[in-house]
This record gives sequence, C-alpha cells and structure tokens, in this order.
Amino acid sequence: MNFDWDKIMKFNTVVLCDTEEKSRELLAWADSRGLKWTEGETYLELSYYTRYLNEICYYLYNGQCNASIWFKDKGFEILNYEDVLLSQAY
Repeated sequence: MNFDWDKIMKFNTVVLCDTEEKSRELLAWADSRGLKWTEGETYLELSYYTRYLNEICYYLYNGQCNASIWFKDKGFEILNYEDVLLSQAY
C-alpha cells in the first residue's frame, strides 16, 4: 500500500482507520518512511487499535493517536483511510 504523504503530513490533519487491517497498513507505511510514535517507538510494535477501535485516528505528523471525537473537538481535519490511499498501478 502507498499513501499520499502530502495529505497525511500536515499540521492538524489525522487519518481515521475503521479497521485494524487499515491501521496496520497505514502504520507499516509510516514505519517504512522512518516515522515513529512520539515516544520514539516504532509503529510496528503497537497500533493502539484496540483502545479506540473503529474511531482511531492517527496523527502521523506528530506521532500520536486518539479517538476521532477528540481530534474533531480540537479542530483537526479528519481524513478517511481511503482519502489518503494512492491507487495501485498493476
């Protein structure tokens, strides 16, 4: 999977992943680009999906995640996983 770096890596922009599979794919992509959680841990170790389930949003710009309502209340732009997924050439 490949994702749109320019859409994702903006201040106050998060990506909503409504399945664990989508979370893992997004985080694997982020890890392959050298991104990490704020604490410095790799994205491959922990997805935090079970904490927020289908409401989890990833703030890859700053290495954080939370429920979509938290980001919405703070005025973040929430993009769906599909919004940032680049089409695959076959």
